Order: sequence, then C-alpha cells, then structure tokens
Amino acid sequence: MKKKILVLILCLVMVLSLASCTVGHIKDTNGDTDFSLGTIDDERMLNGVSSYVQNMAIKSEKDGIITYKANKFSGVYVLKKIPYAVGKQMTIKTSITVESGNFRAVLIQNGEIIKDLPLGENQVTIIDEPRRDYEIRIAGESAKFDLTLEYIIEE
Repeated sequence: MKKKILVLILCLVMVLSLASCTVGHIKDTNGDTDFSLGTIDDERMLNGVSSYVQNMAIKSEKDGIITYKANKFSGVYVLKKIPYAVGKQMTIKTSITVESGNFRAVLIQNGEIIKDLPLGENQVTIIDEPRRDYEIRIAGESAKFDLTLEYIIEE
C-alpha cells in the first residue's frame, strides 16, 4: 500500500513538473509572420536581470561561437557579456532564424540599447572603435528560434 502511494506521489510530481514548463510563457499576440516583440519593452530588456522560461533549449559555446536553440522561449536572457572590448572594430556575426513567436537580440552598452542584431542568416554588425563593456541580450515571447553568434575584436 505504501509503495503504491509513493509511486502515485512520484508520478504526480513528475507530471506537475513537466506541466510547469508551459507556465509563464508570454503569448505571441501579433501573428505568425510578425516576429517583433509585443509585450517586452526596452525597459524590461535593460533591467539587467535574466528572467525567462524555456522548453527544449540547448545553449553551447565553443571556440568563441555561441549556439542557442529553443523550441519555446519567453523572457529576457543575457546571452553574452563582453568585458572591456577595446579596439579598432568589433564585428558581430549572427545567424538568427525565428520559426514562431516573437524574438529580439540587442547589443547593450552603458545601460542603453545601441544596436538591434538583425534576424536572418549570415548577418554582420560592426561597431567602430569599441570601448568599455558590452552585453548581448535576447528577448522572446513564445519564440522558437535557432541562433549562432560570434564576435571578433580587431585591435
């Protein structure tokens, strides 16, 4: 009897933990073809705190290349901190594919969004004479996306 109750409680805990993955996602309110954010504003992106929920997500970083893929992502996440980037030029190479939901990637310096990183394959963003610290943050609203990012600082 105790064994059956224990198994039942264990199954209940597992089911509730799996169900909680969908709690907290931000609904995509602007349709299937518009990937711009509808709920998350600049202030929330600049908040400085990663606050997100995701399903079936994988992030890795190897040899300076970041890859991140999620089947469902909502919230704001600091993808990469670039400390004391000083040089002639900083080149950020991205490939960002959004299948559904809303998504935005930004480059932040001194608490301000200075560039939006473009969606699409093989995109390049150039910052001339970079100074100080930078952050790359992403925001999503029920976003299914695949991202690859690499940055190079030319001294």
